[in-house]
Amino acid sequence: MAAAQGSAEVPQLIVFENTGFGGEHRHFFASDPDLTVGNNFWNDQISSIAIISGKWSFYADPLGKETTENLVPVTLGPGAYPDVALVRIQDNSVSQIRLES
Repeated sequence: MAAAQGSAEVPQLIVFENTGFGGEHRHFFASDPDLTVGNNFWNDQISSIAIISGKWSFYADPLGKETTENLVPVTLGPGAYPDVALVRIQDNSVSQIRLES
């Protein structure tokens, strides 16, 4: 079913535990500024990404704990990314996901 004309598409990102979209996965519809909080399985566990809609940035450190080398995120738009290393994201390093638009 098509979205109503003039309605905005809901941003959606799916992250995967392994390269090639394997292992556990999780859907994100909004930013998560700190994947280290609580018992969050996804801190430093992301190896592949599918962006359904929206523009997303990926950081190696949680919000407020960025280091000089990690201030510049990798920002990606819709697409399939079977290996994050191929888009300049170190495998198993993401600690913050930010929805940009």
